[in-house]
Amino acid sequence: MTLWVNLSDREIRTATLAKGIVATAAESGLEPSALAVEITDIRAVEESESAAENIRRLLDLRIEVAIYDFGTGH
Repeated sequence: MTLWVNLSDREIRTATLAKGIVATAAESGLEPSALAVEITDIRAVEESESAAENIRRLLDLRIEVAIYDFGTGH
């Protein structure tokens, strides 16, 4: 089973995002690979190198990443 978590545009830009997710997963007894994150604003990724770097870090940890951009006309 995979636990999905929604991330805000501010959270995806946070420098310590991957480290915080790993720590929270460990405290909860979950493997990071049992997690998946959903980003609901594509602009947060397109306009931010820190967001792109966070996505790379999450993928390196085998955390699934989904980007949805509903309702924006794109």
